[in-house]
Amino acid sequence: MLVPIATLLIVAAPSARAQSIFPDELPEAATEPAAPPPSTSSSPPSSPSPSSRAPDEPTARFGEAREIVLSGSAIGSIANTRYVGSEARAFGLSLAPGVDVFVGRHVSLGLSLGVRYGDVRGYGADGSLVDTKTTSLSGGPRLGYVLALGERVSLWPRLTFGVSYAHHAESLVSGSSLSIAGSPVGSSATSNVGPWASVQVPLLVHVEPHFFLGLGPWITHDFSHTIASAAASSASAESTSVGLELLAGGFFGGAAPTPSSAPEGQPPPASVRRAFGDVGRTVLTNELDLGASYTSYAGTGSSTASYDVLFGLDHFASEHLSIGFAAGGGFGHTKGLQPDGSSVDAAVSSLLLSARVGVDVPLIGSLSLWPRLGLTLGATHYTETSGDKINESTRSTTTLSVTAPLLVHPAPHFFFGVGPSFTHDLSGKTDRGSELRATSFGLGGILGGWL
Repeated sequence: MLVPIATLLIVAAPSARAQSIFPDELPEAATEPAAPPPSTSSSPPSSPSPSSRAPDEPTARFGEAREIVLSGSAIGSIANTRYVGSEARAFGLSLAPGVDVFVGRHVSLGLSLGVRYGDVRGYGADGSLVDTKTTSLSGGPRLGYVLALGERVSLWPRLTFGVSYAHHAESLVSGSSLSIAGSPVGSSATSNVGPWASVQVPLLVHVEPHFFLGLGPWITHDFSHTIASAAASSASAESTSVGLELLAGGFFGGAAPTPSSAPEGQPPPASVRRAFGDVGRTVLTNELDLGASYTSYAGTGSSTASYDVLFGLDHFASEHLSIGFAAGGGFGHTKGLQPDGSSVDAAVSSLLLSARVGVDVPLIGSLSLWPRLGLTLGATHYTETSGDKINESTRSTTTLSVTAPLLVHPAPHFFFGVGPSFTHDLSGKTDRGSELRATSFGLGGILGGWL
């Protein structure tokens, strides 16, 4: 069975303030009637019920000195995928930690670091089996400043300067041509080394202490020129990318806030605090996705574009037992050149609907384990076109997935972690009636917060 190269590239891709953002919270007891006189009964006092648990400790405001912010992918991912009934395969590695530290009030300094490697084998427009290897390294400092727009809303523009290296190589495994849209200049091997700059302007909503969601535009320009031999185009192919991105993140550290005290005559708050895994808690993670991007290459007609939306959440319906769902879709389009100068177009669109169940397993201190078992219904349509040659197919799948991240809870309402993942297609039918099932093993990071 032919698996288009566009599909495999997606599979291999590891899936590159306010003066008072959160005022100190008063104990819940402050809103309740005064406690009755002490009882003369010798019966021991009862333990506080979940509904009467005290609120979180007062939290520092976002943007204070020495706070550490984690956002985006937080860590990265690694995945290895094999297909039953096909010679196609994919391996992808991505490390892209998003870390910023507030070196002064409202002023953040971060590090943009990206390490990516991909080895993808798939079929092109004329049915040729092509192996594509990509390697990229990038890094640079990132400067940001927080602007307060309201009690729970802020703007966090960030400017990054960096240096990157990228290498892209295609080789023919079987067939007659490199009929894939992988090169902007039409060469089987290209390299880029040089500086780049990026600006991000996310609007943040601080949905809970230490946890935020943001949405905003970004633009990146790569000043490096493409180095290639036997290329169809001699253009520099400097790339400019623009897009819109959903950002999930949280922070911890900084100066310790002053605890609030209960009003006179009121009892102190209970020692039990609200926690991840309690009944009624709703969890949002960086698995959420809402974004669009477009990249053009100077002096060529090559380009890439993508549009994605994925909404999902998990809810603890009972103590330590979560149920969740996700629904979304995406579209991607790539236009490139072959070595003979002819154009190649590749497009992929997908839809999915998923349900899952998880168990929160508290461990020592701020650590916990959150294994989740999911079932996903998906459909993907692929098209690759080169002249009058077309490789087109639709695949419908039912996929079983298991993830087991080890979570660190550094602050109330915020967590991050990493753990193994496994996915297996219980069924995978193409529109041609053949069976095409994939199995993938990997390791991935997760970042999120709970309400």
